[in-house]
Amino acid sequence: MVINSKTDSEMKKLYNIIIIAVAAFLLAACSKAVLDPLQGIYPAPSVAKLESTLAYDAQKIDGKRYFTLDLAEAGVSGSHGSYSGNGIALFATLVCNDYYLKANTYTNAEAAAAKNGNFITGATSVWDNGTAKSLQSGSITITKNNDNYSLSAILFATDGTPYKLSWKGELTYEADPEVIPLTQVFTAQSNLGNGVKSVTMSLGTADISSTFDMNTWTTTWSGSGNYLAIDLYSEDGFLHEGTYTPCAVGGVIEAGQYGIGYDTEMWGMKFENWGTCWWTVENGVTSAQKILSGNITVARSGSGWLISYGKEGDEIWCEFKGEIPALTSPDTPATFDGTELTKQLLGQSNIANGVNSLTFQFATEDVSSTTEGWTTTWSGTGYYLALDIYSADGTLAAGEYKACATGGQIAEGEFGIGFDTEMWGMTFENWGTCWWTVTDGATSAQKVLDGTVKVEVEGAEYTITLESSIINARYKGAIAIK
Repeated sequence: MVINSKTDSEMKKLYNIIIIAVAAFLLAACSKAVLDPLQGIYPAPSVAKLESTLAYDAQKIDGKRYFTLDLAEAGVSGSHGSYSGNGIALFATLVCNDYYLKANTYTNAEAAAAKNGNFITGATSVWDNGTAKSLQSGSITITKNNDNYSLSAILFATDGTPYKLSWKGELTYEADPEVIPLTQVFTAQSNLGNGVKSVTMSLGTADISSTFDMNTWTTTWSGSGNYLAIDLYSEDGFLHEGTYTPCAVGGVIEAGQYGIGYDTEMWGMKFENWGTCWWTVENGVTSAQKILSGNITVARSGSGWLISYGKEGDEIWCEFKGEIPALTSPDTPATFDGTELTKQLLGQSNIANGVNSLTFQFATEDVSSTTEGWTTTWSGTGYYLALDIYSADGTLAAGEYKACATGGQIAEGEFGIGFDTEMWGMTFENWGTCWWTVTDGATSAQKVLDGTVKVEVEGAEYTITLESSIINARYKGAIAIK
């Protein structure tokens, strides 16, 4: 049996419940939706081995990738939720951040909040011998070995029926256009010393390298890949955020412009492919394409920069993300590349329960909660971070905290990773540090298993920043701890 943990504060309270009478009181205080599984009103799950792959597809819409699967028992035909025959079928829509369906455990979310690692409840259903049933919760686990996939799912229909489904088969996906990542800075210089209000950069892919010979003033390239050479207007010789448009005449750059690619003559010689050009390197041999149209966008990204040219579907679509120290003014503040949390919903010391930790909940503006007895009710749509962090004295100290190794065991200088636990023969999910999605009051969670939490204190204001593979999130403001 499974119960979803509502808040970390309940976790700490539950640890104190050690006698059957108090446990019975807890069950009596819960809502019927929580009690039903404990009372055993759900029947044994309907188990089905899905043997047929009726259809599958992948689409990219507004930057999100949606994968549909039509899987059925032998004897069932049809697709996209419309079937015939005797048996069970699954029509699933999953969200993944690559062009192919990745191995993962996909949990339920409504369409508006669905992101990488979710299946969409409104677009996922089970067909059971002539009856189509919508799903309200569960998980779909995908594993893969090259193009050989397997699926195992525990799903709960809105009528309460549980399903245990499995499938194995082959799925092939064709790569679609992806932005070319520029990961290296080959050159970065100001041209103010030459009397030109511009900066010059060369930003390249990972598989190329270059050497410069000072004696011959020549650059030798090796490897195969691309780099983008950019001339960008600058009044002070540093990078600045903005959208830059192409200049009208090569070599003449005005405010808010980048210098188009052009050829020029000096000292009786012709010099080709100056200015902004897209360079291709093939086994060390270079060729260039002049950039004459389109915009270049420059934005601050943490302590670095996000520089992009083109868009999906363009012949050239590239993006650089990283630091460029030579062109970054010391007066340019860093930005935060993540989700801003604007309010504190919970701040609790667990010292009295024998646990050296604090539990917090920080939320986006439109999310709120109310707690009555042992039940927390959520409202709004947005996100909140549940955070367990080490404390020996019930106060939050400045410093950097790393992820603990084992869920529920937090040592000095650590925060508690997300975990599931069992008590009294029951499984309690999503304790510890988790990233919660709230959609019209319905919640789903992703466990935070890695990263760091940085706590900064200035007077009465705290800055608490989580950076992890699941989410980067930050809360700034006062905190209260009970």
